[in-house]
Amino acid sequence: MLVVLAASIAALGSDSLGAGGSSDLKRERVRYGFPANQLGARALRCAGYDGSGVTVGIIDTGIAARTPVLRGRLAGFRNFMEDRQGAFDDNGHGTAMAAFVTSIAPGSKVLMARAGNARGHVDVRAVQRAMSWLRNPGNGQRRPDVVLMSFRIGREDVRMRRGIRKFQQNGIAVVAAAGNSGPGPRTVTTPADYPEVLAVGAIDGGGRVAAFSSRGPVKRQRGPNYRTQSRFVVKPDVMAPGVRLDVPAQARRGGKATGTSHSAAVAAGALALAAQARPDLSGPQLVQLARLNARDIGAKGRDPLTGYGRLDVAAMMHPREPARGRCGARSLGVGLLG
Repeated sequence: MLVVLAASIAALGSDSLGAGGSSDLKRERVRYGFPANQLGARALRCAGYDGSGVTVGIIDTGIAARTPVLRGRLAGFRNFMEDRQGAFDDNGHGTAMAAFVTSIAPGSKVLMARAGNARGHVDVRAVQRAMSWLRNPGNGQRRPDVVLMSFRIGREDVRMRRGIRKFQQNGIAVVAAAGNSGPGPRTVTTPADYPEVLAVGAIDGGGRVAAFSSRGPVKRQRGPNYRTQSRFVVKPDVMAPGVRLDVPAQARRGGKATGTSHSAAVAAGALALAAQARPDLSGPQLVQLARLNARDIGAKGRDPLTGYGRLDVAAMMHPREPARGRCGARSLGVGLLG
């Protein structure tokens, strides 16, 4: 079936992945210390949380389920772009997103909805159908606790906004990439500019804001039926590592990853840990905790460059004391503490 892309498609491909990288899985297991430590995820992993029992829904280009670091992590797959059956990813972006999520929360499961093609373009109508499926996946599959949307669309979409509000009403946390259109102001893209969404910008290893990371404020913050007056709102909400991150060699050719897509993915993994640690909280409550407990890294207080600051999931929940010997490794990584 030929799918005609809507006029408001947008590229996922503005995120970059370098070529090359080691194929040694043992080395890959120690590479995720940098984003995990910066986000406070190490403290939760040391306390015994690995995302078990938590499902992360991802709307992207698909997933290569046989990728070694993703083996056993796929809870379900649905293709909203064409009639092809079975999990696959002919672009690699979705596979990389899933790899980052499960690197931070290796016990979590992934529900992947394919709404992007081989060129990294998303179809808005496919995204809308994917959102409906994630709210009710059927076949005994549980609804996701967190949904990751690492793409942008070119214009306001009423149905997408309503779909995000339905996620919120169902207790689902929504995480989105702020966009790679910086350094100018008012460059945060849709759907990250919606108030219900945790918009994630990118910082480097030194905690500095990446030049490409989109800035706020945003003005398209109207009511769900677009009847209330527009107003400027500070976005992004939080910041997370997104510059030259190591990607598992088995996920999209390995190498270095740069872009707010990757920042959003590691943030979604961190929220998966938080969801396991605090099952009494809904997704929207976790999103609000993430905002209020972020580490201020820019101008004092909330600002349109860094939002509330760097995401810090450890500050959100005061995890129990780590078990002896669990945190002896210098870096946190896939399989190290899980």
